[in-house]
Amino acid sequence: MDKLKDKATELSRLLMAEPKDISAINNLFEELGISSSSINVVDKVTDTKTIAQDELGIWKKKIVNGKEFYQRDLNKQKEWHSWANVNEIEPKSYKKRVLLLGESVARGYFYAPKYSVATELESVLNTSNVFNGVEVIDLSKNSMGIDELTEIVQSSPQLKPDQIVLFAGNNWVHKLYGEIEKEDHIKMTEIYDKELFPGVKSYLEEKFQKVVLNFLNILVETSKAHKIPVVIVIPGFNLLDWKSDNEEKILPFLPDGQIEEWVKSKVKAEEALSKEEYNLLGEESKRMIELDASNPLGYELLAKSHIKNGKIEEAITCLDNAKDTIMFGRGINPKPRCFKIIRDTISKKATEEGISTVDLFTIFNEVYPDKVSDKELYLDYCHLSVEGIKMGMKHTAKTVIETMTGNEIEISSIPDSLLHPDNTTSAIAHFSAAIHNAHYSQPKYVLEYHCQKAIEFDSEIKDLMIQYVDFSCRKTSSILCSSFEDILQDGAMQQYEGGMALMHPRGKKLLDVELIDAIIGALKSIGLNYENEVKRLRISEHGVVNKETNLLDSFYVLNGYNSYNSSRNFNFLQIRNTSKKFNFISSRNKDLTVKMVYRTPDYIKKGNVKVYLNGKTSPITEIDLSQEWNKEDFIIECDTLQEGVNELVIEWPINYESNEFLEREKPSMNTFFPVIGELYSLTIESV
Repeated sequence: MDKLKDKATELSRLLMAEPKDISAINNLFEELGISSSSINVVDKVTDTKTIAQDELGIWKKKIVNGKEFYQRDLNKQKEWHSWANVNEIEPKSYKKRVLLLGESVARGYFYAPKYSVATELESVLNTSNVFNGVEVIDLSKNSMGIDELTEIVQSSPQLKPDQIVLFAGNNWVHKLYGEIEKEDHIKMTEIYDKELFPGVKSYLEEKFQKVVLNFLNILVETSKAHKIPVVIVIPGFNLLDWKSDNEEKILPFLPDGQIEEWVKSKVKAEEALSKEEYNLLGEESKRMIELDASNPLGYELLAKSHIKNGKIEEAITCLDNAKDTIMFGRGINPKPRCFKIIRDTISKKATEEGISTVDLFTIFNEVYPDKVSDKELYLDYCHLSVEGIKMGMKHTAKTVIETMTGNEIEISSIPDSLLHPDNTTSAIAHFSAAIHNAHYSQPKYVLEYHCQKAIEFDSEIKDLMIQYVDFSCRKTSSILCSSFEDILQDGAMQQYEGGMALMHPRGKKLLDVELIDAIIGALKSIGLNYENEVKRLRISEHGVVNKETNLLDSFYVLNGYNSYNSSRNFNFLQIRNTSKKFNFISSRNKDLTVKMVYRTPDYIKKGNVKVYLNGKTSPITEIDLSQEWNKEDFIIECDTLQEGVNELVIEWPINYESNEFLEREKPSMNTFFPVIGELYSLTIESV
């Protein structure tokens, strides 16, 4: 244990140092079993390489006593955790060999290696008794991009497969972003001036289609050259429960006062939702979409109206459009997804080439025609629950059998798999999903659902939950907390990258307010009341007592790991939405003083900056606009506070004259989304 703590301490020192010793950092990552890519602290440099004929991912060809097989390469040991936990791939036998290629969704993320998509597909195929034995070789990898997937496709014939099943499409947008050059930004600026975001979307989709087709052409060439049939499984998405975060909803530049009209429609739509006036909600959310087709909020609100009115197909279309708005690049870390342009391009190309597809988006909608795909099928945005995996692989098995036999069969003829994860595996999967959802700003009811499911599957997970609560509530970096170390040493979080996926990016540790509250609720269901202990720990670690608290620290200003996509870094906070929320912890025994240094751009002409506390409709103070940095202090009286977590919301006016703004801020990808307020500092202390 002491050795692990020493390594963790050294890693922390290296991460904070400037310049960084990349080699030393990567060596420590390897010793601790961490993927540097998973925590976004070390830049990866990729280079183009010739496809090797004696290796496949992390496996390298060996010949021993005339026997040819593939063994994990020790030189790639730091990558092993991202792939199937298989040391050797044996020579082809009498069994039909199916290769599963893909990303984390094909790995069975949150369940693997205890239970996986590959083992489920193999179980279904063998239970079907169509062939004299089937083996599914798992060549999927967490976070696999389209370039690495291309290499695997081209290398896959080495294993002499009878069939390739490709289950991918979520990570391909990164290739698109990587190919956008300065000339593209100029072109998109010109398009935006005339057509706003619908024109930019068409431009991006055209480029994206070329990326997808280039990959599909290589897949088809490989398939034909080696006479290996291919089945493509197109990923689906948790349309109902996965919501856009604040960064994905920042406000764009709109001409002629349209942004003020959009904000008014947003306020009316949200009021209609709170009053359950769903027809009015539909009218106002449609107006939001007309004014700004790039913002997911209008689609998400309109979908609520459609669902309440029984229009499920219309709701699905709305939420599919909302999902695709991240293509506009508001955030630097939106979660992966399969865009409609990917689905359509794959379907069209597959039809032209006679390739079979399994479209989970369509299949799930057909199996459940009366509801939108949700958390019962997905653990987060795209990673499947056990029910989702089983349903998806049942349809995949049907298509594999049809492709290899040439005979069409009914889905009812495919038996259920005999394979199931045990209760502990399912509990860990749901708890990991709760954490993952929380760290990407998902609704509290989703966190509560997964925490409760975890407890229901295995109440012993309470110990992990309590350990998580302990290190999450502390100010110290997680890797230096003994409770975090205990999780690593125990090994119970193997399904979540050995527990290292619990690490926060540097400088981005969260307070995890809603997640911790969801854990408290789950613990209460088995008779454990941890509420007072959490309140005590929060106050001791973060309480505004006798020292100044900086509300711009990550604990208080962030509720997720996504952030605005800006090429410029400032030593102050820029606001690009009408409001910004901050959390702080109070023991409620003293008045508090808030000190803020702020400014507003000179193209914002009217209104005041308003500050609200704990969801109250009346502001506790109103502050004048200021083009220069201005200092403002105000008091929060103790009888208005809550013991424990409090919310401070700063609301900014938005009302720029479009002509003046265009003259001042020549549009580009960084200025499509205007700054409407800036905070140089925001502190709070007891009086």
